[in-house]
Amino acid sequence: MDKRKWYQNKALLIVLLFILPPVGIVGIFQRKTKVWKKLIYTLLALFMSFWLLGLVLMFMFPVNHYEVGNKLFEKKSYKEAINEFRKVEKRDENYVKAQNRISLSESLLDSIENINRKAIEKVKQDSIYNVKMENNRISELKLFQKQWADSILKNESKKGNRHFVSVKYSLPDSILFEYTEGITKNGFENNYKVDTMIYRKHYRKSLFEKMGLEFIDYPCFITFIPNQKIVKSIDSDLWKHPVMLNQGLKIYKGNKYDKTYLGVLKCKFKNKDRNVLDGNQFVIIEKDNGALIQLLLYELKNYYWVKKSDPNYSSGVGLSKCY
Repeated sequence: MDKRKWYQNKALLIVLLFILPPVGIVGIFQRKTKVWKKLIYTLLALFMSFWLLGLVLMFMFPVNHYEVGNKLFEKKSYKEAINEFRKVEKRDENYVKAQNRISLSESLLDSIENINRKAIEKVKQDSIYNVKMENNRISELKLFQKQWADSILKNESKKGNRHFVSVKYSLPDSILFEYTEGITKNGFENNYKVDTMIYRKHYRKSLFEKMGLEFIDYPCFITFIPNQKIVKSIDSDLWKHPVMLNQGLKIYKGNKYDKTYLGVLKCKFKNKDRNVLDGNQFVIIEKDNGALIQLLLYELKNYYWVKKSDPNYSSGVGLSKCY
């Protein structure tokens, strides 16, 4: 007679692990064997336990595919409903009903797909139409912009009233008017401020009269640029606003496009009757004819010019006080 305990019988343990996993697990842990082997057998037993439990539940609580399909059908999930109806077996009393539901679901799906296709096609056609209409309106806007800019150039280029020499377009986004040499040299800053205000206002007024409110807020950039011949002839590295004030430094007046010689720095002084501020400091400039010009130090540093090539530009002599 075999006196071994039941858990020492390897064949019996294997059988128990498959048919009664919990008992098999108890037997595995009763045996004297390596831990990793116990873990492996335990995992296998747990897997079998869940598998057996699933089988039991399937037999005890079988899925009613017809009912599940009906619920999906009511939710208009026709594709999922068809999948469930197809799982209904021939021996099921609802088999014929399930087949009818499949036919109905497929018909409904075809109808929905046809409606969707027509809707998509309509959206495409509408989109193409809208794009064409938008392109046509943009073309009309560009034509208006060009005609408007050309008329301004024509009016401002007449003999005796030459203001602009050309206009450059990047329609419908920007319009650039180029000033004459005379405007660029004499009053570029003032003309730029005035023209920017006047012509942008004139553009919006003309646009409204021609096209209504449709493009009134379209961002068209209208600006004014200096004469390009003058710009190309300027050596930007030659000129600078005075920073280091040295006696004898030659001072020029004008703008960055045109400058004329004024005189040389002679001395500086401060208005003692006012608070000590940079705006109350003055410099004296001596012209070639001996006449003296008084300037605020602030104005000198911001609105007048010196040549970097001037020997007194970086001499370090400094500027003495006026006595």
